[in-house]
Amino acid sequence: MYIFILALPSIYLLYLLYWQYLIYILDALAHCCAFIKIRKNVVAYNLNLVLPEAKNHKDIEFKSLKLAYLNAFIALHQPYLMNRDSLSKRYIFEIPAALKSDIRSNKALLAIAHYGIFYDFSSIYQIFKLPVAPVYKMKNTYLEKWIYHGSVLKGKIFGIKHDKLHQHLNHPYGIIYLVCDQKGGQLPGTFLNRETKIHSSPADLHRISKRALWVYFCKYDFTRKKFIVSFVPVERYVTSRSKCEIAQQVADIFTEKILAEPEQYMWTYKRFD
Repeated sequence: MYIFILALPSIYLLYLLYWQYLIYILDALAHCCAFIKIRKNVVAYNLNLVLPEAKNHKDIEFKSLKLAYLNAFIALHQPYLMNRDSLSKRYIFEIPAALKSDIRSNKALLAIAHYGIFYDFSSIYQIFKLPVAPVYKMKNTYLEKWIYHGSVLKGKIFGIKHDKLHQHLNHPYGIIYLVCDQKGGQLPGTFLNRETKIHSSPADLHRISKRALWVYFCKYDFTRKKFIVSFVPVERYVTSRSKCEIAQQVADIFTEKILAEPEQYMWTYKRFD
């Protein structure tokens, strides 16, 4: 008992240091895990398919695996990050005046890809100071409750299961946060210079809810351990453009960014088979 009491100051100090240096700790863990090379064959297949001429496949592979683990670790910390700046203080960003105007007038829809840091919606809430609604697919009910429905997220983060999205179209969330580069699209198009099916979700949501549609990227700086955010406008107002045109523009924006910085993309899932 006495030993435990004497150890309390040290435990508290470790607790403070953990949150102070969270990104360095998670980065180190992800770096070590990347050596395990889970799904290495999938990564190699994707890179040979999309970037056959690239000479740095091993570097891209390692960083892609590292980012996959880092996103997983960040996801598990979401319930604890709402009232801390452990990660948000690492962000470098500037919200465009047009996006601020769109949010003031009718909120916004952010289309994202598995690029950089895509699992940190707590920091998105802290950046915008608005409720955020990430749309997700997750089969593990325990992780679903942990990541998206933790008690501390209520009133700030509203996780929306993809098959329940129709029930939330007109809810006044500040930001709807939608991953739309994975398998499951229905529209014919191109992505990463490959003919494939692409997602109509961003276009459909934009037209139904009349939210401004932007693409969101959060690049991870492997050296400085910082997050560099950028926004690309797609369709700020509802126009006569078809959903196929809008969906293809979103896919093209993803493609340009990913091919320019392939180490930022998560090549670990089977997108094209």
